[in-house]
Amino acid sequence: MRRQIILLAALILLINGCGKPENTENQSVIQDSSPLSTAVNITEETETPLNTTEDLQADTPAPPGSISEYHPIVIKSPGSDIGILLGGFNQKWLTEDEASAYIQGNEEYKLLSLTDYLGVGIGDSVITDNTPIPYTIDIQSSQSDHYGFLAISCDWNPLPRVPVQQSNSSEEYNNIVSKILEENGLKDIPVNVVQNYKIDIEGDGQDEVLLCAQNIEPIGLGATFKKNTYSIVVLRKITEAGVENIFLTKSIYLEDGEWNDGCPSVNSIEAIADLDGDGEMEIILGYLYYEGSGYKIYDLVDNGLKLVLQSTYGGQ
Repeated sequence: MRRQIILLAALILLINGCGKPENTENQSVIQDSSPLSTAVNITEETETPLNTTEDLQADTPAPPGSISEYHPIVIKSPGSDIGILLGGFNQKWLTEDEASAYIQGNEEYKLLSLTDYLGVGIGDSVITDNTPIPYTIDIQSSQSDHYGFLAISCDWNPLPRVPVQQSNSSEEYNNIVSKILEENGLKDIPVNVVQNYKIDIEGDGQDEVLLCAQNIEPIGLGATFKKNTYSIVVLRKITEAGVENIFLTKSIYLEDGEWNDGCPSVNSIEAIADLDGDGEMEIILGYLYYEGSGYKIYDLVDNGLKLVLQSTYGGQ
C-alpha cells in the first residue's frame, strides 16, 4: 500500500512537468542527459535577451534549526504521508544508502517549497522495507499531506535567495523554446512551457532562468514515444560568451519509436536550494516514466551542470 501511495503521489507531483530522457541509438531521437551537460549554445540572442535585474532581494535571514552532522535531504510529494530520502552532504555528497547509516531519528529539518520557507519538522528514523523506494522518512510537521516540500537538516540558510515564478505564457521565453525546438528539427510545433523560474543561483548578482517545457502527457505514459514530442529542462545563463542554454535534460522525438529506443518521461523542477552550505543553489529535478520515477540533483559548476546525486525507483 505504501508503494502505491508513493507512486501515486509521484504522478500527482509531476502532473505539470516535462520528461526524462532515456539513452537511445535511434537517430530520430535527440537527447542530452549526461552527468556534466554544457549542451547547446545559442549565440544569436539579441532579439530575445535574458532578462536581468538587480538583486532580487537582500539575503533572507536563516530560519531556525539545529545542526545535523550529515545533513540528510528528503523530499515529500503532495498527497504522500512520507518523505523520500535522496541522500545528504558532509564534505561530500552522500547517496541515500550512505546517508541513511547516520540518521538516528529526531533530527530537525527545515521545510521549503520552491518559493517559500515553510517552517521546521522532526524526522523519524529511516524506514527500509525493500520496496522500490528503499529509504523513506516520516517527517512530523504542521504541513498538510496535501502539500509537498523539500526537507533538509542543516545549520545554514538553504534558501538564501528566493526563486521568482514567472509567467509560462511569456512571449519572450516561448520564443526561446520555439527556437530550441526548431534548431533540433521540430518546426511549427506548439510551445508548452510548464515552469519558468528566475533565480540568482551563484549569488553573484546575476539572475539565471530555469525553464521546463514539454508536450508529453504524464497521464497514460507508456513505453513508446511519439513523433513530434519533446521534453526539455534548460538553464539560461549569461556568460562571457553571451547567453547559454545549459540543458538538464533534452528529449526531442522526430519519429515514432519503440520501447527499446527509449522510454518517454516527464520532468518537474522540484526545488532550487542550497543543499551543501556553500551559498550557491542546487537544482532538484523530479522525473516520472513508464513504471518508475526518481530525482536528480544538479550543481552548477564552471558554467556546466554536474549531476551530483540520483535516485531512481521502479523499473529501470
